[in-house]
Amino acid sequence: MARKKKTVTVKDSQPIIYSGNVTVKKIKNGKIVSTQTMHNAGYNPLFQFLLNCLAGNYVDKSRPKWIYTCKKDGTGIKYVGNLPNYLNYEPAVLSVKTGSNENFYIEYKFLLSYSPDFQDGFNCLALYSENNKPAAFLAGEIISGDYSMLVTMNNDITSNGEDILIIWQLQIENPTVNN
Repeated sequence: MARKKKTVTVKDSQPIIYSGNVTVKKIKNGKIVSTQTMHNAGYNPLFQFLLNCLAGNYVDKSRPKWIYTCKKDGTGIKYVGNLPNYLNYEPAVLSVKTGSNENFYIEYKFLLSYSPDFQDGFNCLALYSENNKPAAFLAGEIISGDYSMLVTMNNDITSNGEDILIIWQLQIENPTVNN
């Protein structure tokens, strides 16, 4: 009787790294009065969208393009204000060269016009797709968890007449491969 052969699966481990940087600029009378930069986290709706794109199934309504201001406190993350903001500029794929390597990233820009809702501040930003954005919401409600990306800031962003420019840069790279 012949022995059954063992099947061994070998996984080729090449980590792909997702990173997101968010810059918040307060603008008054056309001049930048302050700038903060922080990192964001990506969530399943974002990665599902990216995988669908790679599979040749581009679903525009799954692309993140709605930003919501939020505030994290001891009871959770809650919406600030009653209006989401739509992507003001079409995202652009950009690159930066570091030595002989070229890294690509996408840049989203949102210009949030001054709102009295910002006087008390916000310390989180949630980015949603058309498919996952809340149909209706009220200031102070706990946010829906179907966001594509979320950034939590170290301190509150307040506004007393300033507009707020959000620049969201997303990058996916494989550090084990040199370009």
